[in-house]
Amino acid sequence: MTTFWMLAVSMTAIALVFTIPPLFSNRRVAQLDRNELNVEVIKDQLKELRADLENGKLDKQAYQAARQDLERELLNDLDDDSGAVTPATRSGRWIAGVLLVFTLLVVPAVYTLAERRRPE
Repeated sequence: MTTFWMLAVSMTAIALVFTIPPLFSNRRVAQLDRNELNVEVIKDQLKELRADLENGKLDKQAYQAARQDLERELLNDLDDDSGAVTPATRSGRWIAGVLLVFTLLVVPAVYTLAERRRPE
């Protein structure tokens, strides 16, 4: 039985060595600036409109109307604040704590209870 426990503890320690460190690293997603993104989208749409005007798909009036719509849309989309979208930093520290408690306390307790209930 002592050999079993030594192997179980060794394998658990090895598993925790590979599982716990990544949970403590903070993962950040790149910051996005919503306003800059909106401006870039509108610029692309304006380029398409100009290309349509030059290719004769749109007349001058339709081009001006579409351009005003895009400008109005951009004004509505722009925020008054900084516009920076910063996702919350995700940390797995609470998961690491739960994993450690479960692995070190609950699993041996359940195994011990199962051994006591097993008929000899």
